[in-house]
Amino acid sequence: MNINELFDDLEKLKKEVWYLIKKVIPKLEEMISQGSSADLEKIKNQLDQQLSKIAEIESQIDSLNQKTEENTGSIETINSSMQTVSSQISDISSNLNDLENQITSTNQNLSSLSESVESVQNTLDSHSTSINQLGEIANGHTASIIDLISDVSDVNIKATEAKNIASSLETTATNISNTVTGHTSQITNLQSLYESLNNSISTLSSSVNEMSSSITSLETEIEKAKKENCVVIYDMNSTDSAVNFGYTTGMFGTDYINYDFSPYHTLRIYARLYTSNCVQEVPVYNRKYTDVTLTAAASSPMIFCFLKVLLSTEPLLNKLQIGTYGRYSFISANNSLTFDSGINSTAFYVYRIEGIIK
Repeated sequence: MNINELFDDLEKLKKEVWYLIKKVIPKLEEMISQGSSADLEKIKNQLDQQLSKIAEIESQIDSLNQKTEENTGSIETINSSMQTVSSQISDISSNLNDLENQITSTNQNLSSLSESVESVQNTLDSHSTSINQLGEIANGHTASIIDLISDVSDVNIKATEAKNIASSLETTATNISNTVTGHTSQITNLQSLYESLNNSISTLSSSVNEMSSSITSLETEIEKAKKENCVVIYDMNSTDSAVNFGYTTGMFGTDYINYDFSPYHTLRIYARLYTSNCVQEVPVYNRKYTDVTLTAAASSPMIFCFLKVLLSTEPLLNKLQIGTYGRYSFISANNSLTFDSGINSTAFYVYRIEGIIK
């Protein structure tokens, strides 16, 4: 029995069950209410038979499903084997074609070789007369051949002497090679020294180039400074009242001068800040605030000083005034920092102002 027949039987069984549900069972209910026990027993037996058939069909379907799954795996294995065999057959076919081509080529080569042998044989046959003539000539020149043998003997002696000389030269060459080998390490050291010197020369050359560039830049700055139009605005050492402004000992806190600074692009301010000298350039234009701070460190870097200068901004640019001073001191004995500031101090003042014309 195949699976199609089982499905057909199953469909029939479904119809019979449907018939039982829709027709027989209602009738049974009617018979139960009206009929006898013998009829009921008969119907029960029929139902038992149908249930047995259903169980048998289900068992057969399960068995067929299991066999189908097993056969599916076997079919897949067979398909894979068939593909492998097909690939091997293809490879064998290709190898046979190559072998056939090689056999054809070999046959052609054999044929060509056979033709060459025949050609050589024909050539030998055609030159047999010449060979015989050569034999006669050789017989006629026996004496010359004997002399040639003697000459060959002399040549052999000379060759032996040359061989001995060559052996001596080889020994000399070996000695020279050993000497060269002994100096190889020295040559290597010299090469390393040369490379080191070459690197040093390159570094020095780079440094020289940088120095040359710096010198050129410095020369440019020097030339610019030479051409710079610098005017002395204030100098406490000047005897001209228009230059010293009456501040002959320096400008201290709250001292000021009224002056037109607009012709200058930069002011160069010279000041004493405690024990340090300060020279600082201040731009005249493009400043947001009037405040300018001069700074310097004392000869001992543990003291830092500043002095405030007020320079009017645009559009006025007409006043410069000295502000307060300040001094920070670090005491190493107890790692403390002290600070003092004020308006006037004989150690904080401006003593010269120059203007650089734009």
